[in-house]
Amino acid sequence: MSVTSSKIRFVCVLKLALLLSFETASAQDMSLPDVIQAARANSVQALRARSAFVSDYWAWRSYLASRLPSLSLYGEVGGFDRSLRMLQDYQTGDLNYVENYNMQNSISLMKWWNYYE
Repeated sequence: MSVTSSKIRFVCVLKLALLLSFETASAQDMSLPDVIQAARANSVQALRARSAFVSDYWAWRSYLASRLPSLSLYGEVGGFDRSLRMLQDYQTGDLNYVENYNMQNSISLMKWWNYYE
């Protein structure tokens, strides 16, 4: 394959990609009030107002959520301990190692109201 044919192929592929990426322009019949409405809906001020509205909406939702009660569940499950302990036998006075098995689990449920702010 020569350099010239690869350049021609690249240019053809590029033209095809450009043709497919751009929509063909079609004429639309719009009245003056329709044009004014479309310009108002897509203006910078309209975009700014929509952005401010969404921001204020989520700020209000966040404020309301902070006023609701909170419920939290804490827990520690499966705290297992297997160890050897040295104990003295009271009858003979000997020191013996005894296996110690210990399982500790804890759970707590907390509810509070957020009255600050």
